[in-house]
Amino acid sequence: MSVSNSSSTTTTHCPLRVSVSNAINYYFEQLGEMSPSNLYKMILAEVEMALFNSVLQHAAGNQTQAAAILGINRSTLRKKLREYQIDVASSATAAITDDCNN
Repeated sequence: MSVSNSSSTTTTHCPLRVSVSNAINYYFEQLGEMSPSNLYKMILAEVEMALFNSVLQHAAGNQTQAAAILGINRSTLRKKLREYQIDVASSATAAITDDCNN
């Protein structure tokens, strides 16, 4: 784990797997007595959507560059963007926000 100091805050960076594990545990807590189903497919979809949006924002909407960053073909990226109905123009400029508490 690394810690970076800035003039106003201290940020602790955890591996992505820790954040994912925490999110899954929180999901189970929120389910209560309900039984989850299709968890694998749901988690992959959630992660892929966030990944594609973030990479497209980083690449300023350039799909060729985004595909190279992801290590996939541009046609595969375009297929996934259609599958998840991700608007490239919106992804290029808008950051994903934490709307869970709203």
